[in-house]
Amino acid sequence: MGFAIVASVFRRFLFNSPIHGVDTVVIVVTPLVFAMGLGYAQVSGSHIRVEFFVSHLKQGPQRVIRTVVLVLSTLVTALITWFLLGNAITAWSFKEIIPGLVEVPVYPTKILLFFVFALWCLQHVIELFRILKGKGSNAT
Repeated sequence: MGFAIVASVFRRFLFNSPIHGVDTVVIVVTPLVFAMGLGYAQVSGSHIRVEFFVSHLKQGPQRVIRTVVLVLSTLVTALITWFLLGNAITAWSFKEIIPGLVEVPVYPTKILLFFVFALWCLQHVIELFRILKGKGSNAT
């Protein structure tokens, strides 16, 4: 995406003619690229956490707090996934596009975004089961 933007700016600078549709494609694809990193961050434990309070507690209360936070995260992720499903179905049924000189379809990105969030939600559920089984978490 960065290369496409640089190429468009370069072409606009040299020939006074940008590459049409690049900015629209970047706007459509950026949320998908961002969301694809969420599941990996969940698995690798690289999400930013503030643990100045929890780190001073004993192992038992830490486990309870992590479990509660993970349950809340799972519920929020499931809710977002549910809304994304409705949005993807609507976008698919209307074959939603961004109009302009180059019409960019939005519905493929919305459908993929739903699947990415569904997989992230599944990752939350798997991690929750790991914690409840007492095996710990990849993110701890």
